[in-house]
Amino acid sequence: IRTARIETLKIMDFTHVSVLERLRRETPGIEFIVRLFDDRISVNHTHPTPSQFVGKFVPRINELRPFATKFEIHNEPNHYQGIEGWGNSDADAQDFRLWYLTVLAGLRQACPWASFGFPGLALNYPHRDMEWLDICRDAILASDWLGCHTYWQYGNMFSKDWGLRFVLYRQRFPTKMIEITEFANSTPGLSRQDMASQYAAYYQRLQQYPYVRSASSFICSSPDPTWLPFAWCDPSSNTIFPVAQAVGAVQHQPSAP
Repeated sequence: IRTARIETLKIMDFTHVSVLERLRRETPGIEFIVRLFDDRISVNHTHPTPSQFVGKFVPRINELRPFATKFEIHNEPNHYQGIEGWGNSDADAQDFRLWYLTVLAGLRQACPWASFGFPGLALNYPHRDMEWLDICRDAILASDWLGCHTYWQYGNMFSKDWGLRFVLYRQRFPTKMIEITEFANSTPGLSRQDMASQYAAYYQRLQQYPYVRSASSFICSSPDPTWLPFAWCDPSSNTIFPVAQAVGAVQHQPSAP
């Protein structure tokens, strides 16, 4: 995190408070975005009721108040395989929309100081994120910000269908600030050096879009070897991959007035 000069870190809600305490102490000013993900959400359209979700997370949100104000409600509910509790259909979108609006109201009533974001969606087809954006329009407008996921393979980093997907989101919601809560190059066999150069170029490009508040790469590290190709470091071998140094060297452009 120090090497890459990370300014915003998207974390899971179960991250231990001591981790946030240390990060804030060692990197003053770092911002946290917390994903609220309920482990009762699973495949085959199984998910907690709004009251169950709110009841579980209000205490956690209050516990994290000294460190975080931004909270992402759930994750990729439109995934076509239904692994996040819903699916990609119009009916799934309508059901999630009603669920989300009720959850948002409950969390706001209990934690009026917090900022709540509509979750990043699984992008493009077969996930149908654009159709979901249209169906969930009132839920997104009611949110404090809009999450977005951007993934690409091969030469699609600067395509509006993939790496720049957030441009299409902003066209639909021109008043909403966007937090890219996941991005990555998922090209099979991507080299560490190609990841480093591409991610540095991606962060450089993102500075052209003042409505993008942050961009969190998937993933800093993970104990699951499945995700090691995406990782920025490997704690098991005390290795920091080249992407951290490359991103840390990106020059920041002055913010637009």
